[in-house]
Amino acid sequence: MLSTLPGCSAEESNSPGSSEYEEFARPQIEFNPKTYVVYKTGEPINVDGVLEEASWEEVRWSDDFVPIDGTTETKPEHRTRVKLLWDEKYLYVAAELEEDDIWATMTERNAPLYLDNAFEIFVDPNADTHNYLEFEINALGTIWDLFLTKPYRDGAQALSNWNLLDHQSAVALEGSINNPDDDDNKWSVEIALPMEALLEVAPGSREVRQGDRWKVNFARAQRRLEVKDGTYQLEENPATNEPCGPEFAVWSPQGLNNIHYPEMWGVVQFSGKIAGEEEEQFRQEPGERVRWALRQLYYEMREYKLNYGSYTDDPEVLGIRDIDIEGMEFNPDIEVTTRMFEVSIPGIDGEQTWHIRQDGRVWIE
Repeated sequence: MLSTLPGCSAEESNSPGSSEYEEFARPQIEFNPKTYVVYKTGEPINVDGVLEEASWEEVRWSDDFVPIDGTTETKPEHRTRVKLLWDEKYLYVAAELEEDDIWATMTERNAPLYLDNAFEIFVDPNADTHNYLEFEINALGTIWDLFLTKPYRDGAQALSNWNLLDHQSAVALEGSINNPDDDDNKWSVEIALPMEALLEVAPGSREVRQGDRWKVNFARAQRRLEVKDGTYQLEENPATNEPCGPEFAVWSPQGLNNIHYPEMWGVVQFSGKIAGEEEEQFRQEPGERVRWALRQLYYEMREYKLNYGSYTDDPEVLGIRDIDIEGMEFNPDIEVTTRMFEVSIPGIDGEQTWHIRQDGRVWIE
């Protein structure tokens, strides 16, 4: 997904305050990413879009998807949810997308599927917000696999010619596609993402271990349709006579209309237990609070640069006193030049140091 285009109900909005002051876009919801424990599969998974293996029956569905910005209580018109499993070779993702009108048009690989109705996966294995994967599929089984060096806000290179080798994907329909004359129920997808390729974007990691956590999110792009002359057509915005843009629902809400804020994605925790044998609780990582505190300084730094042309190390301007980390004092070390900055702070254990810089990358040493 390159950007979040407005649907027919979207309204133009202006930033508060002076028209000359620019605000750097940041999430408008509490930081509380969704979580999910991923169990190992107890048998081979036949990737056919039908969740008939016993292991799928043993793992829970995720929470239902919500509007991408997370600021409205209105539920998406159609229910969407996911399940996950893993083994040493693959991360398996299954999704169920309820749908009254199954529709898709794009058949060419790496077409912009977010302009169809599509299911989307985003994976950042080392949670640094850089070097992450995007995988999309529509009801025709067409895929778009994309590698992003960093989020678009940070000057991304989006590599569509990069291909995810050795993946498997399939779609199953309860209904028929592109046929307004019948009753549709849902379409489901089953995807096997190769661990070898996923681990390549997390330097130093060559295997998944018990307790590992990855940043992950899932999205659904949905277009509004109407029937004309017996075929589906995109509904038009009466104010512009242009087709309504896609509407997005996600597993872990972003707090704004942009999926490419990886810090807001959910967290999956890998379990070494076989699905159905024993339940494992998700364990919050203490460092996540430090990571989020640094991210708030990143937003402030980017906004200051946007308006004044350079970065600042002034703690009052950055609002450092307003950033709280339970159990520790937030007293970061800030280094700035006109074009670059790096902020660092010891972790809660005091043995490692967290860092963030001007291009948004966060890491620990």
